[in-house]
Amino acid sequence: KYDDYSVKKYLGIIQDWKKLLDAHNAANPATRGVQFCLYWYFMDAAVAIIDSSITGVSVSMLFAFVVLIIANRNLLIPVLAIGCIIGILFMVALMIVLQGKTVGFMEGICLIIAIGLSVDYIVHLCHAYTESTKSAREDRGRDAVTSMGVSVVSGAITTFSAAVFLLMCQMTFFYEFGNFMVQTVCFSIFFALTLFIALVMEFGPVRDGNGDSTGDIRPLLVKAGLVKAEVRVLPEKGPELPATVPLSAGDSGTAPAEPVESADAEW
Repeated sequence: KYDDYSVKKYLGIIQDWKKLLDAHNAANPATRGVQFCLYWYFMDAAVAIIDSSITGVSVSMLFAFVVLIIANRNLLIPVLAIGCIIGILFMVALMIVLQGKTVGFMEGICLIIAIGLSVDYIVHLCHAYTESTKSAREDRGRDAVTSMGVSVVSGAITTFSAAVFLLMCQMTFFYEFGNFMVQTVCFSIFFALTLFIALVMEFGPVRDGNGDSTGDIRPLLVKAGLVKAEVRVLPEKGPELPATVPLSAGDSGTAPAEPVESADAEW
């Protein structure tokens, strides 16, 4: 029945024995007792796996955030992207709990890999949004989906298809890894094309008349002399409307400022 105990319950048992032995050793200094159990080795391994998983996820998240800042040279876009990645990670962890599993060796590796898989789709949309020459958030978000949507979906389909074959394996490792890959790809592409695009359309950087976007770090790097100044990407201007003249009372519609003489048109 000890196999069904969780790590938390094992730690409680160890602490109870420790208190008992400490009291015994304090009352009998001439003889000192120690505790030993084979299950303690598995408990130590489980604690080490949990600690390494937390460390690995934290380091991977920090590294992904730094890479997004360097790649996009913007501070606002990586914040929105990391928020989506954290959401994907929570969904993967939720699926582990719903399946009745605990964080073990396999689950610890999968949680760390989940960050890399989730970044894979969002980073392309981040770059497409940053490189858009439009100024408004909605237009830049539309450009990102138009230019990278097909590529991102195609990449998700190929990864999903490869993971499906792992579900047919009889070995536990390959089956569990395939199950994890399928879940992560589904959550990643869903969050990338829905939540992330919604966030950038609502809170994403706006390009001003000088070509700078909200949260850009390049102007700071140029002032510091770390990078050279380059030609800025100016926002595209909308089509110019024809000039109109005021109409007298009773008229409707618009008229050209200057009539154009044409043999085929009567004014």
